[in-house]
Amino acid sequence: MIIAFLASLFNTSPPSPLLNSGERRYSVATYEVTSANLVLIPNYLEKKSSKKLIEENGCTAGINGGFYGEDGKPQGLVVVNFKQVANKKTSQLFNGFVWAKNGKLGIDRDAGDNPEYTVQTGPLLFESGRQINLQIKNDRSARRMVSAKVANDRTFFLSFYDPNSKLDGPKLADLPGELAQVAKEKGWEVEWATNLDGGSASSFYSPDITLSELLPVGSWWCVK
Repeated sequence: MIIAFLASLFNTSPPSPLLNSGERRYSVATYEVTSANLVLIPNYLEKKSSKKLIEENGCTAGINGGFYGEDGKPQGLVVVNFKQVANKKTSQLFNGFVWAKNGKLGIDRDAGDNPEYTVQTGPLLFESGRQINLQIKNDRSARRMVSAKVANDRTFFLSFYDPNSKLDGPKLADLPGELAQVAKEKGWEVEWATNLDGGSASSFYSPDITLSELLPVGSWWCVK
């Protein structure tokens, strides 16, 4: 109840299109990342709010990065300004890498060729145009954040959430299907897509909508 109350206070735009997922219906927020000054800001130590990160760095849009553990350390590779600040982790769950170089966003199973910024995350939802069937133990509903690359070299940040309780959303295993439905409606051909950290430690910001976090985000993709 407390989480639902706090979520109801978050600033949002008019309701996004609703997606059917069994008996549940979810909203989706999307932002297309065009040629821009794209940076990854680590927040593992400072634990600043996304609002503060946006204000300090002049972000016009953004989304949280990958996961962190109970010790506050990132769960996998993190590269900032070509400097590795956390080591790569061998994991079937964290099998995706979101990277940026010269303002261009990429998604793959590796960190790319000497990227300026990288965060390891996952699981992958689409790989080389193929929707991945996920089998998740102890799966549960939560707000989900996604980075996706579609045909014609277009890239997007997305958030899937319950419009009535904005920290809630689809189960992780249902996320590839949710993304496929969005792609069908928008005429996208998804090539690569990966899950980012979600739930209470997730945040999404665009000119149209703000979805705030309850817990600090570990890192922040900032579009300037």
